[in-house]
Amino acid sequence: METVRTHRVIGPTLLGLWLLGAALIVLTPGYEAYRSKASEPSYPALGVALVLAFSALELGATWFILRPSSYLRSYLRSGFAILVLIPCALFSVVLTAHAPFFVVVHALWALTLTCFVAILFLVSLVSSLRRAFVQRRGTRAA
Repeated sequence: METVRTHRVIGPTLLGLWLLGAALIVLTPGYEAYRSKASEPSYPALGVALVLAFSALELGATWFILRPSSYLRSYLRSGFAILVLIPCALFSVVLTAHAPFFVVVHALWALTLTCFVAILFLVSLVSSLRRAFVQRRGTRAA
């Protein structure tokens, strides 16, 4: 049975999460305009562009910290990424009060990204502890 290489999964997953979030952010203002029943609703292009830029900045920071091509289950990298993402996610959640729906979608995306990195952290930590335990056991047996 072949094990899944974590570093080959991280990059496409992060990119897929961002593309899904970006699509939802771009498409949700249309629903809001429909709900308001305005005669000629305007698309909030500046707001959507700012939210997309902020989400791309979050993704870029996460990508820079994790470096998916050389990740190799480094719990320190994912732990540092969590420390960077938690304030971003909390700030996004605070902004959702009385905000347009695309801001709410961004907050959900930021929380999803934070949870994904938290799962990476747990997997990396357990893997590192298991590897240390196996090496210690091998040293004692020899």
